[in-house]
Amino acid sequence: MSPSEEHIAFYYELGFAITQWAHIEHHLCLIATACFERKDAKLVGLGFFSIENFRSKLQFIHRIFRQKFEGTNHINDWLILHDRINTWSAKRNHLAHYTAHGYMMNRPGRRYALIPWISTGKQSRLTRRNPNLAIVPPEALFVRDIIAIRFEFFAITVSLRNFLCRLNGEPEIFPKSSEQPSCPPTIHTIRDQIHVALGHRLGPSRKKP
Repeated sequence: MSPSEEHIAFYYELGFAITQWAHIEHHLCLIATACFERKDAKLVGLGFFSIENFRSKLQFIHRIFRQKFEGTNHINDWLILHDRINTWSAKRNHLAHYTAHGYMMNRPGRRYALIPWISTGKQSRLTRRNPNLAIVPPEALFVRDIIAIRFEFFAITVSLRNFLCRLNGEPEIFPKSSEQPSCPPTIHTIRDQIHVALGHRLGPSRKKP
């Protein structure tokens, strides 16, 4: 993967991951409306999206859901989902608030990263041994890390959709296996996917990324 290919892949995946998080918030809004009469759905949606802070959104849904469904079989499933979403919301914040930085001397897949404004980590041993490599904070998110986060966001979205089906007394749309994230692809596969998305004809396979 060349630096130019990685540049495109990095920002493509970053945008894709943030967009995937939007699906999580959309499904949370649908769950919130399920706690009220159908005629009030629009008002509930307006109230939900008027809350700017995500943790406040989640707390809002959590309180009304427990009030509505306490004592039912849905509570335990919701608590698991709530904790999972609450944990991964920190990753969403990293995608939105970390700054992008280039490390052109690093190997493919580690040339571009999202890094925190202030890092509390220590310099890696590899960097100390090789002064030609830039210091990368241990919290850095490279392209495969961002894809792994996107896959988790997708799995959460699937879990929310299936949960919403159960709330409505409908069959689940997705298989249970889709509620767990897939492993991120290799750098070589990421490169090929970018070229396919751009409409490029792929050349002969390479032995190494």
